[in-house]
Amino acid sequence: MRLTPEQEIVLATLAQSGDQEAQETFFKANQGLALYAVKKMPQWAVESALTRDDLIQEAYIALLYAIHTWRPEKRFATYARKVIVGRVR
Repeated sequence: MRLTPEQEIVLATLAQSGDQEAQETFFKANQGLALYAVKKMPQWAVESALTRDDLIQEAYIALLYAIHTWRPEKRFATYARKVIVGRVR
């Protein structure tokens, strides 16, 4: 499911005010972004202390954090990717 920039703003505003359904919709629409960001990281290709499942879970936690802290001055994908990479490193 792709969201328009306007839909992102509406869902983020609702999610940040506590709307669980909006948070879930926004999260599901951006799960692919979290997976893409993690798969591009060097830890994905080598054996590390974290398993791939651990990396994905950390990426999802970072995605939830990004949903709750994003401000619409930038595109959500740009902001979320930076948050995910920063959290998983």
